[in-house]
Amino acid sequence: MDHFTPFGARVEAPPVIPVELRPRAPFWLVALVCSISWALALLSLLAAGVSTYYGISHVDQRIAWAERV
Repeated sequence: MDHFTPFGARVEAPPVIPVELRPRAPFWLVALVCSISWALALLSLLAAGVSTYYGISHVDQRIAWAERV
């Protein structure tokens, strides 16, 4: 089947190249992995916050003890 170009010349239609689709992961698996990764990220932030809190309170306690003496 020919088609026209903007210049009026007839050219052959380009060949259709079949593309094989890769099998995709099921939606439930993607949702599970995303949920777990978000939960781990939030737990990591919580752990960093708690660690920072205890570190700062320890330093504050040492400063208080140093001022006492």
